[in-house]
Amino acid sequence: MLTTAGRHEFDLVNSALGYRARRVVDIKPGQVVSLAVTPPNGNISINALPWAEVWIDGKKAGESLKGWSHYSFLDARYAMAPGSHTVTVFSSGWDNLLESQTFPLTVGATECAPPPSPGLNVCSPLNNATVSGTVLVWAGGTVTGTIARMEVWVDGVKKFSTFSSNQLKTKLSLASGPHTFVFYVVNTSGQKWSQTVKATVK
Repeated sequence: MLTTAGRHEFDLVNSALGYRARRVVDIKPGQVVSLAVTPPNGNISINALPWAEVWIDGKKAGESLKGWSHYSFLDARYAMAPGSHTVTVFSSGWDNLLESQTFPLTVGATECAPPPSPGLNVCSPLNNATVSGTVLVWAGGTVTGTIARMEVWVDGVKKFSTFSSNQLKTKLSLASGPHTFVFYVVNTSGQKWSQTVKATVK
């Protein structure tokens, strides 16, 4: 961009990543100035028992290194650059069968990415997660045609709705114990898609 010589303030904004920064630049006559922009990394914390191996974007990021007797566990934090990522956590049950959980996430995201085909992507809570009493409930939905509404039901009771939006995001105060979350996205023809998530409030 062209501007006059002197001191200028530039606001750098990426709404998709939730990034905003202000730079002050002194420009001399005829000078070409480049601004290097490096958004800060985000972090993901993963806690797993009895053991776990974490892969981020197809590359192994870490594994359980703590243990005692016949037990091991993972309690780690991983730095992630702004943008979309895929995280897979591998572990095994007490029967020693391998299990995995894969979930997408966007560092700095202002929305939960809707799936490419009709259905739902639940960003929070994750299935089988243990969460605090105030639960972030967040999902993105895709339909054929036009979206009419999205809903979340907890233990058979409707808790929150949005209308004409592919995003549902709110916080719910729930009692301690296991809960079942059912997310719905409905189009204007009445066709409905759902996804069920189970989580435990501590």
